[in-house]
Amino acid sequence: MPRGYGGTAILWKKELDTLITPLTIGNERIQGIEISGEPNLIILSVYLPCKGTSDHIDEFQDCIALLNEIVCTYKLTHQIIIGGDLNEDIINGPSSQRKASFTEFMEDHSLETKFTGSTFIHSNGHDTTAIDYFLYQNSYKHSVLEIKKLDIGANVSDHYPIKMVLQHRRYLIQQKSLNDFLKPKINWDRIDKEKYENNINSKLSNKNSEIKSVEDITNAFTQLNEIIKQSTQALIPTRKIGRKRPKLQVMNEEIKVALKNKKIAFFLNGKLMVDRKRLIIYI
Repeated sequence: MPRGYGGTAILWKKELDTLITPLTIGNERIQGIEISGEPNLIILSVYLPCKGTSDHIDEFQDCIALLNEIVCTYKLTHQIIIGGDLNEDIINGPSSQRKASFTEFMEDHSLETKFTGSTFIHSNGHDTTAIDYFLYQNSYKHSVLEIKKLDIGANVSDHYPIKMVLQHRRYLIQQKSLNDFLKPKINWDRIDKEKYENNINSKLSNKNSEIKSVEDITNAFTQLNEIIKQSTQALIPTRKIGRKRPKLQVMNEEIKVALKNKKIAFFLNGKLMVDRKRLIIYI
């Protein structure tokens, strides 16, 4: 099988599934997701055409046209983040038709970026140019906390990863308690079945069993269910609630200090995971 190349992808933690909606916009070079929150986010991952083909300018401008359409659709209701390999040095690169097209796109939508240094590594091992960027709207620049290039020793790509940190409030979805789904199991061995049967027969004898229409059938089923429910609840043994036993007093100053240190260590090690107000994105 030949080595795969090109294309885009967006990955996220499974715990964010309820907040994220994959979008059908874009093409094989532009993929997007929507993240619910305050504000709602559109994140686009892009991989623009390189200069190695005769029609690269047309392909590049087609992608810009599609990005323009997407931004026009969402810019009034969403914060938009565009990140990826632009295959064009849009800051320090020489003047070109491609660069002019992308610069015009940024100006039309008040998009900004931050230069993080050279991001592409030539096959000779030297950094050559900056073609990887994050773009964001000027109106949301206050929420951009950080954009920086990461120098990771284990990186085997010919691009440096770029990290972006956003100030973003996520909606908390209240999880239902397990008790909301679990119903107490009835121990029929402890139920007086004869009394249960007599109770149901007594209630049924007081009901009108004449059926003349579909509505009468529906009402009869509803009444029957209610009779069974009431008869069952009347005979379920009440659960005895005992007194709580006093807790064993084993806490001392040494244990308190150890617990405090453990909580501090957990917070420091898991700080990025427990912070619900920041969103960290990598390209």
